[in-house]
Amino acid sequence: MKKTILLLILLITSFSVKAQTLVVNPQNNGVEGGEIKLMNSNSSYNPWNIDNYAGNLRFYHGNTTYFTVNPSGDVNTYNDFLLNNALRVSSELKFPSEGSVSEGVWGNYILTNNSTSRTLRIGVSNDSYTRGEIEIENNNSASAKMFFKTSNAGVGASTRMTILGDGKVGVGTTNPYSLLDVRTSNNKGLRINSNDESAISFWPNNGNSVFHLSHGHDNKLHLSHGSNVGAIKLMTFANSGRVGIGTTSPADMLEIAGNLKINGSRTDDEIRFESQNGFHRIAFRQLRFYDWDGGGDNLTINNGTVGIGTTDTQGFKLGVNGDIAALEVKIATYTNWADFVFNKDYKLPTLKEVETHIKENGHLKDIPSAEEIKKEGFYLAEMNAKLLKKIEELTLYTIEQEKSLESKDLKIKNLEERLQKIETLLLKN
Repeated sequence: MKKTILLLILLITSFSVKAQTLVVNPQNNGVEGGEIKLMNSNSSYNPWNIDNYAGNLRFYHGNTTYFTVNPSGDVNTYNDFLLNNALRVSSELKFPSEGSVSEGVWGNYILTNNSTSRTLRIGVSNDSYTRGEIEIENNNSASAKMFFKTSNAGVGASTRMTILGDGKVGVGTTNPYSLLDVRTSNNKGLRINSNDESAISFWPNNGNSVFHLSHGHDNKLHLSHGSNVGAIKLMTFANSGRVGIGTTSPADMLEIAGNLKINGSRTDDEIRFESQNGFHRIAFRQLRFYDWDGGGDNLTINNGTVGIGTTDTQGFKLGVNGDIAALEVKIATYTNWADFVFNKDYKLPTLKEVETHIKENGHLKDIPSAEEIKKEGFYLAEMNAKLLKKIEELTLYTIEQEKSLESKDLKIKNLEERLQKIETLLLKN
């Protein structure tokens, strides 16, 4: 408090004698020199202090330092440095030389009023090699470039990406042709927006055709080739999902303007989709779906016959080497069904005759043996008819047995009644 009153007296005295210099004595014999305190206007604001701290001009309040200036003129802030405009360096000679800017010291800046073609370089290095660098070229023209460099070896940084003055970006090239131009180390290229089109272009390095995938601004995606995007359209994808090959206006989900030919190394492996005599057809000599992993022929179509799991249909229209699973199988027509068993003139074999045939042959009459089935197989409709015949014969046997049992039951009932009468008479006597 005494120091503050002394300061006010000194201020009044200095102004009264029109002094040009204000001298404020140090606060102690340590690091804290003379101090000026700027009081707050009300309790909502903080007072500020300005002092000579260890030879540095210091601005602080509440024992927290926010801003210092050292004898060399270097300015240090101890919190965020807020700019309402860009930080400008008025002369390139005042800009620090390469390697002299410490990490975290400089923020965003603009180097202005350059009189030469000096390039601004920002980077990091270690082991005496630059590891990453951004270069902003200044050639006093609108064609200045930006270069992005990196290094993964003990050599200087190499340019990885370039931005031209017109906004074109090159990756792997310093002279991009399109808005984005990506090159490999052997100059194979991928370009975005070539010819100012919505396109991806694929450029070879050996003079072969250039291919483009582009939006035609007609609700279609085009695959084309040639020096320019869309020069020769090869394939078109419409927004309806339709695909055209050789046509840009497909009328179906897939339309091919021309013949489609699938041809193997043998002449009998040919499949053609063609038009002939006003009809469209698929023509093939032999069609095979083959499993190259050892499964063999999965499906073969040859001269109107179909083989599944086999190429040998044994003379039938369909041959299947394996089980068949289906919800239902229908035999279209069959003329020799087994209902004749129920005809009045059908001679039903006796069970004795059936037993004799089984003992002599080991299987039912009219049913092939296991050896015959193993060797020759059987026809499904024919076998079903034979099995039905046996079922119908069993039905007749069952009916006859039922009649015989009913007759015997009646006889037993009569005998039981007679026996009951005899027992009753015997008891009376």
